[in-house]
Order: sequence, then C-alpha cells, then structure tokens
Amino acid sequence: MKKAKLLVLSIMCLGLLLVPQLVNAKEITVENTNKIQDIINDEATEAGDVLLLQDGTYQGDLTINKDLTLKGSDPTKVIIEGGVTISGNVTLENVTVEAAQEQLVDIAGKENGTVNITNCNIRYKDYVENEDYGKAYWTYGIRLSKTANGTTLNVTNSKIDAQYAIWVHGEKNNVTIDQSEVTGWAALDISNGSSAKETANDNVVSVTNSKLIGISYQAVNPTNGYGTIVIGGQTGLELLIQDSEVSNAITTANPLNLIMFGDSYLASSKVTIAIDNSKLINNDKSGNSYVYNYGTEEMASPVSENMIMTTPTTTITAEEGTINAEIAGYINLTLTTFDGSAIMKVPTGLVMPQPEDPNVDGYTFDGWYQDADYKTVFDFTQPLNQDTTIYAKYTKIEETPTPEPTPGQDEEENPSTSDINMPVLLSIGGLSLVGFVITVKKRLDRNHA
Repeated sequence: MKKAKLLVLSIMCLGLLLVPQLVNAKEITVENTNKIQDIINDEATEAGDVLLLQDGTYQGDLTINKDLTLKGSDPTKVIIEGGVTISGNVTLENVTVEAAQEQLVDIAGKENGTVNITNCNIRYKDYVENEDYGKAYWTYGIRLSKTANGTTLNVTNSKIDAQYAIWVHGEKNNVTIDQSEVTGWAALDISNGSSAKETANDNVVSVTNSKLIGISYQAVNPTNGYGTIVIGGQTGLELLIQDSEVSNAITTANPLNLIMFGDSYLASSKVTIAIDNSKLINNDKSGNSYVYNYGTEEMASPVSENMIMTTPTTTITAEEGTINAEIAGYINLTLTTFDGSAIMKVPTGLVMPQPEDPNVDGYTFDGWYQDADYKTVFDFTQPLNQDTTIYAKYTKIEETPTPEPTPGQDEEENPSTSDINMPVLLSIGGLSLVGFVITVKKRLDRNHA
C-alpha cells in the first residue's frame, strides 16, 4: 500500500532544542542577596554555565549576552523583577519574570540563536487575570526583535501574560509553544509592525497542547479591536495549531477575533495555517468578533496566496454563529475522504492540483468525484469559482483468511496493518492534508511568479 507522505509542515513539530553545554561548563549558585547582572558580567562566568538561582526576589533589568542557563527551583519561589534582554543562547527555567514596564523578555541581539523558556511565568506585574489591560498598554511578554532574526524559540510549560504576550517581530524564526497558556490583547502577534516598509519572511510557528486567550482592551481606544492571533506583514508564514485551544474573553464591546490579518500592517502573502484537533471558541455574544477575520482585501491580498485549513477533529464554537469575515476572492474547498472532511480557504479561479491517492487499509481508492453519489468524476482541469466539495470513493476489499504463522516464525515476517501504516500528521482517510495544502500553495506560487 502506498503511504501518504509527511511534507513541509512536519518541520513545525520540532523537539526542544537545547543550548549546547560546553565541556568546561559549571554550575554557579546565586543567592538572592547577589546581583545576577554582576555574576553574568564576571569573567569567570563562561558560555554554557548554569546559574542556580536560590529562592527569593532578584532585581532586574538583566542583559544576558552569554550562552547561559538561569535556573530556579520553582517559578513561584524565584522572581526576577524587571526586564530580561537576551542576546545569547539562553535558557530560563523555573523562574518568574515580572515588571510594570514595556519589555519583559526581549530577544534582541543574536541572529540564529536558541532561547528556551521552560516552566516559567512571564507577566506584567499589575495584570489581573480576565480583566482589562489598562496599565499594560504596549507591554510584551516575549519579543523576538528584528535584530534576532533566525531565532529558535521554545516556550514549554509556561504562562505568559502581557498585552502582546508573544510577539514574533522578525523573520526566519522557528517558534514552538507547547503545554503553555498565553494570554494577551494579542496572545500571539506574528507581524512586522505597522511602521515597517518590508514584510517579514519565512517564519514557522507551532502551537501544540496549549491555550491562546485573547482579552478585549479599551484603555486607549474603546473601539479598537484586535485578535488572539494576529498576522501582519508576513510572506511565507507557516502556522500549525494542534491539540490546542484558541479563544477570546470579551470584557468590552471591542471586537477581538481569534485569527486575523492585521488591520494596520502590510499585506501578507503565501500564508499557510493548518489547524488540527483543536478548539476555536468565539465568546463574543455581540457578534462583533470573528473566528477568522481576513481584514480588508488589501490586508489579506494577494488573496490567492493565503490558505487556512482545518481538520475534522477541530471544533469551532461561536456564540452567535460568527465564523468568517468574508472578503472577495475566497471560496471554501472541502475534501471528503474515508473518515471525515477538511475545509480550507482557496482563491476563486484556482485550478486545483489532484491530491495524492488517499489509500485506506481494506479498501481500494476509486477516484475523486464531484457528488456524494459518485456519479460524476471530478475534473481537475477546471477552475473553481464557487464553494466546492470533492468526494473520495472507496470500495471495500473482500477479506481473505489470514494464514496461521508457522511455529517459530519471526513475527516481523507477518507485520500488522498498524505496523505498516504509520500515522501521518493532519491526515484523513490516508490523505496528507498538510501535504496537500502545501502542494496547492506551491501551484499558486508558480502561477504568480
């Protein structure tokens, strides 16, 4: 049986990348009467060293310009009051960073570096959960600045609370958020900023086993809306949301979309979003907020180069049924295979490439059809000009008795079906949906070259 292939977005499921530990690395115990910055600056503190922070409160602001680990016993017992600016390969583990100021963790000075945030709390000091961000305007929890392009950022088992909780403000970054809770006016802001004249390229962001929560905000402008996930000025962004929850907490009349293209940023193009086995929850009863908001046509354009795909195990809940803010140029394409359907946004007029055969154990695949009764074969040479569903047809293979294994025969000579057919990320009925989305995107790239 032909196996479906795991394609480009599989790189999003990166394991945690550890900061290299050098041969002469050592552990340095830091008492809460010490100034952490003095120890960082000390010539005896070398790349790879681990600073063991004893329980207590330490004063920032810190600048970490060496490859170091700052490790506490527990984030409730080890607190850094002030911002932390990172320009090396750095791990923060088991600590809290809090301050009533603009920056909390600023990854600012090293391209192609690695930063790990593990079991940490990063929060605006006066933040009260599920309330407005009145005093926290223009604060960010973790910022990947443009001077640190190409950073690998791993946020694991952490809680981030700030107006811009995680701000990916550069390009060629690989960001993983796993087993974490991220809360902000924008929980995840992937943008190049409203004043930028060029888009940011080739960011890869993976959110797994996490919660992203957006909170409406009114301190400066009571009518100003935003999004739990905001995308602005991006080219070639790949975003995976898997086994996670994206929601909004509406405390004002402001719109707060779950996933949106930025209203004041440059247009984004070649953006691929894949959402698998997750919950999208729009709690806005006023109908002002959308699950997907593509912004103005200009912000989402070129329309034909952006795609959003959800798998059947993703649930979408909206208090008043407000799912999409539609703009011209999109249609819904639904692929229905053996065990469910996947929906994605594609451009009007797309001539769709034929997907790889979605093979399923025990069945033969009999082709793609334009109707559920399998009467008319789907024509992949014709442009799609309206919402379209494509159906995969299967025929069950008659079972034949399985011969008893010869006594003493190695079990590997009779592998089970599950041994042969390894699961494929984001697949239904044997069809690699992520691979299909990437194939469609590549076709669009060629058409717009």
